[in-house]
Amino acid sequence: MGFIIKPIVLLLLACINISCKEKTPYEKYYSDNFIISDAKELNTAFAFTGGGNIISYAHQSGKFKQTYLQSCLYIDPYKKILTFSFAKIPGTFNLKIINYIDDNLYIANDQKEVIEIKLDKPQGYAFKIFDINSGRRLGMGAPATKTLQECKESYEDALDVEGNYSVPRGPTD
Repeated sequence: MGFIIKPIVLLLLACINISCKEKTPYEKYYSDNFIISDAKELNTAFAFTGGGNIISYAHQSGKFKQTYLQSCLYIDPYKKILTFSFAKIPGTFNLKIINYIDDNLYIANDQKEVIEIKLDKPQGYAFKIFDINSGRRLGMGAPATKTLQECKESYEDALDVEGNYSVPRGPTD
């Protein structure tokens, strides 16, 4: 009788151990089926600080010094993509929106690292960007213009940009 119960108990313990394993932030927040309820309001370009943190997070190479509100991002709530652009730096790059929960966008890079964009509706969709693992604030911003190109052009003359970059080229709108 004991030889039957022992394997069953071991199997149950193994199942409990597997189900109790802590999920990664990507596993916790990723969803195939989510709707961005504020799609119309979010379909715009935003200016934000913290471009260096975002380039680092996106695993793009380059050193740079920027001043003022130096970066732009465009939220495409229909394709569920964020497109980033930096004045005087050629090209753009995209990150995938993996979920939208309680006015927060969850964004993932190719390595399945997750950042959170906390939207503040009463402040006209101003936002703060946080690293999910550390809780560190990576940047903040607010709506700027309707298109990414307009946002980028509005800051080109106001920036002091130095350094070398390796940012892939892509569409700006």
